[in-house]
Amino acid sequence: MTCERRSTEVVWLLKKSPTASFPGNRLPSRGEVLQLFLFQHKIQKEVIFAAAASTAEKVLEVWRRANIPTSDVSWVKKKILKLYEEYGALAKSKSRKTETEEMKRCIFRDSLEDMFDIAHSKAVEAKIPEEDKAFLEAQREDRQSCSMAGVDEKL
Repeated sequence: MTCERRSTEVVWLLKKSPTASFPGNRLPSRGEVLQLFLFQHKIQKEVIFAAAASTAEKVLEVWRRANIPTSDVSWVKKKILKLYEEYGALAKSKSRKTETEEMKRCIFRDSLEDMFDIAHSKAVEAKIPEEDKAFLEAQREDRQSCSMAGVDEKL
């Protein structure tokens, strides 16, 4: 009899296993946030709202290190839950092989590479260093082009 570990299960559509953390040198993508949420919910056995709360805290921690103003925690939780609902809606129809369903999956899969953007709506206009503004814009356009070197000093 073999022993299986749940953490090694590959999540459908992500084609990756759920993980407990983010790479710390970039702002997290939608896919990384979903992986962390699924780790908290499926592996750690947290209820959906608790998993969303712990995922939101980890996401906000990365954004704080980047020194970029963010939205309220409750809004971040809602955004995480919406991402999970989107994933769940596609998972319900995973056995369907219609062209429409395949197109929806493809669009969702492509969107997982996008940054999980929780920047405050006026973050670009806020009084933050130009370097941080440039980093945010670069992450929004091409996530692979730049990364954080370290934590900014507190003034």
